[in-house]
Amino acid sequence: MANGTLAAFPDAPTTRAVKHVHTLTMAQAEGYQAFLLFIVQLPDIRQMTIYRDRFPELVTAITTAKQNGVRVLAYDTMTGPDQITLGNEIPFDEHLPFSEINLNSL
Repeated sequence: MANGTLAAFPDAPTTRAVKHVHTLTMAQAEGYQAFLLFIVQLPDIRQMTIYRDRFPELVTAITTAKQNGVRVLAYDTMTGPDQITLGNEIPFDEHLPFSEINLNSL
């Protein structure tokens, strides 16, 4: 999902994502170097966040993961007919506010 230059995840509640973040947090605690990576395939995105109103439990899980050393990264992509190439890192902040665009008002 996006609003202007801000992308947000998820577009629907996802207990699976929370489970994966908890798994990464446990791996970090066991001595592994854990990363959570968001790949953004939308043009003109300059920041990445979590859609708190859609699924606040994910914000809590990611905040806890970061406090325990899990690195959270977001990257944009360049897409072509036969490939997807990793682009530039996008700043990630799970506390940025996000709201959906009201398509009825356009």
